[in-house]
Amino acid sequence: MGIRLRSLVILLGIIFVSSSSSVYADEVVVEVDDLNVRSGAGLHFEEIMQVEKGQEFSILKEQDEWVQIEADGKKGWIAKWLTKAKEGSNTVIVNTGTLNVRGYADTESEIVGSFHRGDTVKYISQKDDWYQVETTSGQEGWIAGWLVKEAEAESTSKEGGVVKNATEDGITAERIQLLYNHTNLRSSPSTKSRVVGTENEGETLQVVEKQGDWFKVKYKGSYAFVADWIVLEKESNSDQADGNLNGKNILIDAGHGGRDSGAIGVSGAFEKDYTLKTALALKEVLESNGANVQMTRKSNIYLPLFLRSYFSNSSSADVFLSLHYNSTPQNTAARGINTYYFHERDQNLATYVQRNMIEATNFQDRGIKHGNFHVIRENHKPSLLLELGFLSDLDEEHIIEQEEYHSRVSQGIAEGLIAYFQN
Repeated sequence: MGIRLRSLVILLGIIFVSSSSSVYADEVVVEVDDLNVRSGAGLHFEEIMQVEKGQEFSILKEQDEWVQIEADGKKGWIAKWLTKAKEGSNTVIVNTGTLNVRGYADTESEIVGSFHRGDTVKYISQKDDWYQVETTSGQEGWIAGWLVKEAEAESTSKEGGVVKNATEDGITAERIQLLYNHTNLRSSPSTKSRVVGTENEGETLQVVEKQGDWFKVKYKGSYAFVADWIVLEKESNSDQADGNLNGKNILIDAGHGGRDSGAIGVSGAFEKDYTLKTALALKEVLESNGANVQMTRKSNIYLPLFLRSYFSNSSSADVFLSLHYNSTPQNTAARGINTYYFHERDQNLATYVQRNMIEATNFQDRGIKHGNFHVIRENHKPSLLLELGFLSDLDEEHIIEQEEYHSRVSQGIAEGLIAYFQN
């Protein structure tokens, strides 16, 4: 009887704890300057660091009037009454021509429905980089998170300031241009916060949102803050213009193949396999935007260079794209994406594609360059050779290994092509 009673007490305790657990927002925004982060949930705990007004954090745990966060790699507790909840709308906007809804959170899963560019979709839940949604026919399924953008709700602080997403009407600039050399980019919107990098006059950065007198921008695969009094706001240049690729013929060339392995990554993987994986992902994204897509190879076969340019010249392709990955074993710190063109006529095409790849991936921008490569030199069609990242850098190759990267860079290429054809 004693054992049964203890078991019942434990069970009731579990039920009580489960049913009384707090419901709280996924993220909070700090509302005061120099907010202390403490080692525990209470004023008597040690101060371990400080965070600044406007910084946003995901909530790890909640206890009484305290929330646990992680900042600069350290976990700690902050006073809930000095923050505000950042409430999302649980809504995403489709950012590709046709977005497939799949039965499971996997690109190989069965297609159960679709949405189209500009559609606003409520999601039920989120798993990794996928959103669970319901189609117009009531069928539940999953959509790829890298092919949508989240429609964030506006959130107002107690002082009345409004934080808006940079792509909404409330913010006129989607890019900013730095006015001075050695401009500091910081970890949070405060002149007291840590400097994460410096850039020079004329550098342009993509805006994520405006927080008070600071712009939150994309920077080297992450985010940084720059003061609005040292930048020039630039209106959107519509590089990611609305539209599609209906009727356009695109020829994709997956570099290397067969006995030609190309570069070898730090992991031992071959460039030829990465280029084919990207080519297949790009094919799906381009076709979802209405393009007719051909490929020089769809499997691990060897093709000499002259055949690749021959295929292009004898095709009806509007654009030829040769996909590659970079490697510099003598300089393993080299990272980023760059685009090569040979004919001057293709410089604008290179600019559009490069810019949109960088925006889609947040990889380092190595720019566009003139390149004397056979497949673009001997090509009569608009043609580019894309170097999509460095296999000689351990961290960068780890990103390239992931399916999400191939989808993201493919989306960037597609947006670049859309901008090119519309301009």
